[in-house]
Amino acid sequence: MDVSNFNQSSNTTSCPAEILSLTAVKTVSSLNILFAVLSVGGNSLVLIALWRTPSMHNTSNVFVASLAFADLIVGSLANPLYVFLSLMKSLRDVRAIKNAETFVWLLTVTATTYNLCAVSIDRFIAVTKPLRYHQLVTIPRCLKAIGLTWIFAIIFASASFFVPLSDIASIWITGSVTTVFVPLVIISYCYFKIWRAVQHQVNMINAVDNSGDSQGIARNRAKNRKAAWTFGIIILLFGILFLPSLITNFIAIEAKTQCDFFEVNRIWFWTSVTSYSSSAINPWVYTIRMQEFRGAFKKIFKS
Repeated sequence: MDVSNFNQSSNTTSCPAEILSLTAVKTVSSLNILFAVLSVGGNSLVLIALWRTPSMHNTSNVFVASLAFADLIVGSLANPLYVFLSLMKSLRDVRAIKNAETFVWLLTVTATTYNLCAVSIDRFIAVTKPLRYHQLVTIPRCLKAIGLTWIFAIIFASASFFVPLSDIASIWITGSVTTVFVPLVIISYCYFKIWRAVQHQVNMINAVDNSGDSQGIARNRAKNRKAAWTFGIIILLFGILFLPSLITNFIAIEAKTQCDFFEVNRIWFWTSVTSYSSSAINPWVYTIRMQEFRGAFKKIFKS
């Protein structure tokens, strides 16, 4: 969040530049540390489970691995950075590393949202075109899509180092549109189509005999639907938890004085920890919703 683009002529003598109260610093730091531990630990388990379980080596889980890696970066990079920022003496001191903060925010959010996009498209194809899924979704195509996602995230985030501090606010708004609204449109379309396909499939299953073949098809479709709704839950949680930081970004546009920007940035410490908490929650969603992950985690702890 930008603290430099303010009206220099405004009277700021009565504006306290301290970042947070001592109680707020302790709370924000503790939450970031907690979420960092959960994100790194939980998503490391997800990646280890995917690596060590041959039955989980499929195209869909390539996207899951990329999403887990993005969440792992949040815990290992973003959360510690905000602990460091909250411990700084004043918001004026934060300006020295403002570009670095913007880079981390853009990198993690872009990687997360576009990986969620990739997961949504994968589930869309699996549910709506099950007979052509393995023909359309191949490992080389998955790896190419993931590679392009991470290259775009790095390049887009790197733009923050070439933008003057006075223009950082525009980068945050552009980032919000690029990393939230565009993926949201794609994800919404995919899940609308998934919902339509699920309704159609349920009607078809109810209309056929309870033969062995139809039961096998029904089980496969049910598995695809459950996976789709699992990632739907993850996407919904991300949207809800990210919404406060998005609102804060747009509020910052209306800030006219240094005091206004300082106040917005104090709010930002709370909204950022809220938005990043989704990276700590996702592994629990996998565990609760997907039996194969529960089994893989049990094997890891027993070994």
